[in-house]
Amino acid sequence: MSDDTDYVYSPPDKNYLDKKANLILSVWKKFFLHKNEEVGKSGKDVLHFEEGFDKFYNVNNTSLIEVVAQVDKRVVYYKIFHKGMDISEAKTSGLYAYWINKLKPFSIADDKFNGKEYFPQEFIGRVNEEFAMFYLYTTLSNFAEKLAELAGAESGIRFDTSKMTPDLNNELIYSLRFRSVSQEATMLIAELLAGYLITGDWRNINKN
Repeated sequence: MSDDTDYVYSPPDKNYLDKKANLILSVWKKFFLHKNEEVGKSGKDVLHFEEGFDKFYNVNNTSLIEVVAQVDKRVVYYKIFHKGMDISEAKTSGLYAYWINKLKPFSIADDKFNGKEYFPQEFIGRVNEEFAMFYLYTTLSNFAEKLAELAGAESGIRFDTSKMTPDLNNELIYSLRFRSVSQEATMLIAELLAGYLITGDWRNINKN
């Protein structure tokens, strides 16, 4: 090894951690609303948010901040050990998915439902695994939009939601919940999903 072994990691400041945590929280809110809409489509009563909807879930802010901190540390060391090469957005998304699943910062406050069962118990039990995949899909979709803007309208680059089958999604959620999936494996899954779900010749734009 080289002088890289002498590197001492410097954690990011609070403003950075809070900003990134808030970005995750914004995706979580979209996820929660999406799941509520799914309940409605199934014919059940949905939650109503006249007084806001944040009372229907819990966020462990310490764990959420730690998600950001762990991702930042891995991204920094990736650059060091790959001789200055930046990590790809797909791999970074995979890291976030890994640490969301690992630290489980979210939970459903089913005690606030006045005795009604809005969400299936299966979903309540695996909410972080489901959100980790939703976060991964969302960030890959955003990544595809950025690439399409760079390449132009005729590039054919887009996020193909038709390939996101329930079987594929459930298999990935099951793996996160019951199998030993490492950081590196989750990063690889994210890269493979990017290659599968993003159409067009986008790799010539993103060299990472």
